[in-house]
Amino acid sequence: MIIQRVLLLFICAFSLYSCKKDSLYLTNLVEANNFQDYESTQNEENIGGKAAVLQRAKKISTFAWTPLSPIYSHKLNGYFEANRSYEGIPYSSVKQLDKFVGLEVSFETFISAVNNPYSVLYTENVGASPYNGTNCSVYYGSVCSATVNYALNIKLPITTSMYKSSGLFKKIPIQNISNAETGDVILKENYHALMVLDVKKSETDVDILLLESADAVAKEYTLSKSSYEKKFPYRDWSIYRYKRINDVEYDLSEENNFERHKTICMSRGDKSCYRLNEKIEVSVLSMDYQYLIVENEDSVIYSTKIESKGNVSIPISKPGKYTAYLSHEDLGGVHEESTTFEVIETKVSCARSGRYVSVDYSSSNGIPSYIVICKNAKGGRSCVYVITDEDRFLGHVDIHLSDDSGKFCKVFFQGEYGLVSNVPIEL
Repeated sequence: MIIQRVLLLFICAFSLYSCKKDSLYLTNLVEANNFQDYESTQNEENIGGKAAVLQRAKKISTFAWTPLSPIYSHKLNGYFEANRSYEGIPYSSVKQLDKFVGLEVSFETFISAVNNPYSVLYTENVGASPYNGTNCSVYYGSVCSATVNYALNIKLPITTSMYKSSGLFKKIPIQNISNAETGDVILKENYHALMVLDVKKSETDVDILLLESADAVAKEYTLSKSSYEKKFPYRDWSIYRYKRINDVEYDLSEENNFERHKTICMSRGDKSCYRLNEKIEVSVLSMDYQYLIVENEDSVIYSTKIESKGNVSIPISKPGKYTAYLSHEDLGGVHEESTTFEVIETKVSCARSGRYVSVDYSSSNGIPSYIVICKNAKGGRSCVYVITDEDRFLGHVDIHLSDDSGKFCKVFFQGEYGLVSNVPIEL
C-alpha cells in the first residue's frame, strides 16, 4: 500500500510536455512540474538517492534469464538462444502493448513468462503481424528511455523527446563528462538517452561507467573519457541532471528469488494484468492433475477438465483478482502451486474538437493514472497528461494539444500488479 500511495502522490504532481488542461473548464489549474505534494517515504527495507539509482541500474542490466526456446530479436538479427543465460532486460519497444519491464509489468511477471514454455515470449513477435510494431520484437522488454526511467524511478512513459520539456531535468552548467554524477542523463533529443553511473578519475584519465539500452539487452559498460567524447560529442549530446534524485527509492524486498512455476502459469506470466474483455489464457504445465480451477475471492468461477499441456482460454466477465490452480477435484481443493492475475475495468470515452480533447474515464478496480495521446496506433507518443486527484474525482479532463500530432487516446489504470490501458481510441 505504501508503494501505491507514493505512486499516486508522484503521478498527481505534474503535467507533461504539450498536454495542457483547459483552464476554461477547471479553475484550480495544477501548475506543471509542481512537486509540492510528493513526499518520500523510506523505511529499513528501502534505500534512497544515488544508491537506489545504482541498485536499480544493476537490476535492469544484470537481471538473469534463460530462454527455454529461441526468442526472435530484431537487435540480434536473429534469436536469443534456447538454454543460454543472458543478463539484462531485452531491448524491445513495446509501447504499442504497454509492456515495459519494471514500469508496466514486474520483473516477476517477466521471469515467470521466461520459465513458461507456452508464454507470449515464445508465441508472440510484436514486430510481426498482427502487431507490426516499430523497433520491437520481444513481447516484454525495455528501450533507452524506459531503462533510464526505471533507474530513476520515474513512473511515467516519457521519452527522449519529452525529457527537456518535462521540467524533471536541468542541464548541467559545464558540459564536460568529468563533471557528471551518478544518475545524470546523456541525451540526444528525439534520438537516444543513456545514464551515467559513475565517473572515476585518476591522474592520467577518467573512466565513465554507463547504463544503456541500445543493443540486444540493457547493459552497463565503461568508456575512457576520450572514447566517450568520440562516441558522444558535446555538439550532439547534452548532460542533464535529474532534479529529484535524492527521492529515488529502491525496495530491497524486490531482491527476492523468483521461483519457477512447475505446474501452472499465466501465458503472460504470473501476476499479469489484463483489461476487461481481453483474451486470458492459463498455461497448463503438468498432466498430474485432472482439472484446471479458477477462483475469485475463494469462490470457484470456472472449472475445466485438463486434456493436454498448453494454453487454456479462461472466460472472465468481471474485473477483479483471480487465482488459477490444478486440482484433482472439479470444484477445487488442495493444490501445491497457483498463478494469480488481475482483470481491470477500463471505461474510456473521448471526443476531439480542433486541438481540444475531452476525455472521460472510470474503473471499478483500477486507479486512473495518466493519459497518453499517441501519434499513431503503434503507440508513438505525442504527449502525456498526468491525472490529478481533482481529475480523478471528476472522472473527466479537457486537454489542449499544442499541435495536430495526436491521433489516438489511451488512459492508463494502475492495478496491484501493474498498469493497463484501454484499447486506443481514434480521435
